[in-house]
Amino acid sequence: MGKAIVNTIGVWLIVKSILNTILSFGLWNVIMIVLSVAVLYVFYLKIPYMNYVVAVLLLAVVLKNLWYNITNVQILYIIEGVIDLISAYILCFNKEVKEYFAK
Repeated sequence: MGKAIVNTIGVWLIVKSILNTILSFGLWNVIMIVLSVAVLYVFYLKIPYMNYVVAVLLLAVVLKNLWYNITNVQILYIIEGVIDLISAYILCFNKEVKEYFAK
């Protein structure tokens, strides 16, 4: 079950990056697509503690964009941030995810 959860989060990161690229094309968005694919690959390799590293990066992105998204009422990006927060929580605290990275 942990593998399915981790793969779902990895696919979410790729979909999110593609959506952001469609909404506002830029070099940073293309870099994020590449990084998202790399995260999914790292998840596949089950490198220990990478779940925590990705969770911290997700939280950093949420915090970086939080004020702008709230003050400008960017509903789509607020929803994206909430999904990122949930993903970070799952990566850190879900029992199956922890077991997946422990093996």
